[in-house]
Amino acid sequence: MTKKNIFYKVIYGLLLFFLVVAAGAGAWELSKPYRTTVIAGYLQQADRLVKKNDSMALWELEKAYFMGLDYPSYRQERAILLLELNDARATDELDWLVAQGWANDRVNFEEGRLAFLNKEYEVAWQYFGQMSKDSDPQDQGQALVMMAVMAGDEGNWSGVNDYLRQAGNKNYRSDLSLQLELALNIVLADWEQIDKMTNWSSWGDDEEQLRVQVLALESLVGDTYFIQSAQVLTDMGWPGWARAYLSNVDGTTLDQKDLYQVYAYTYLAGRDCGEALSYVKMAEQIDSTDLDTQKLLESINQCL
Repeated sequence: MTKKNIFYKVIYGLLLFFLVVAAGAGAWELSKPYRTTVIAGYLQQADRLVKKNDSMALWELEKAYFMGLDYPSYRQERAILLLELNDARATDELDWLVAQGWANDRVNFEEGRLAFLNKEYEVAWQYFGQMSKDSDPQDQGQALVMMAVMAGDEGNWSGVNDYLRQAGNKNYRSDLSLQLELALNIVLADWEQIDKMTNWSSWGDDEEQLRVQVLALESLVGDTYFIQSAQVLTDMGWPGWARAYLSNVDGTTLDQKDLYQVYAYTYLAGRDCGEALSYVKMAEQIDSTDLDTQKLLESINQCL
């Protein structure tokens, strides 16, 4: 075979190869509407499976990727599925997406939520602030409620009210948002609003003691209201709010021993046993025979 014949065969082979590739690419592109429908089906099936805590949801996602789901979307969906399956790899997946600049609204929400649960509030503010107005309304509502919690820890009561109002405007209501509204009205001593929003008969048996505590506040005034309200806020699960609330009034006529006791109580509720001990020791210096101080000290020692 001459060199000329070999050359022509190579050329023909290359032409045939490129024709096959072009035909395949054309067929792949022409099938895009079909593949888009199939991908959506796989993603819906993955969503159904993950709600059943079925790890086969990941396989449905793999099939969607094989059918042409773009790589960033694939990794975003994978991170969320791992998170919903309580897979330990989820956090690394989310962090990787952020590092790549591929964080979408859902990733920003989940990163903010995880930071919030870990009480890394500065990080949570950052991620929630990166969510767009087009993000899922439920995610936006949950983020706004968590922002209300963080604002309360800062003593920003107008911020709490604004975030809860925005969540309500997005038709997001939850047990948590209602609890925060009640806590805010306790801070503001707005009993007209408390009576309007609260159907006391709806409280369960396990909430009866707290219900009695809340109702008892209405008859209190002055320093006693401040102290008892801080304790109720702590019992409701908001010790940070209680401290922020007291920080606005602790320079007045509040008895220092009572103030130290309630601060110790809030820190004990948050399992910050060392800080609780420091405050109960200050109360003990004022009156070492006080029974409430001694009870707190016993509880803190058990905590330690």
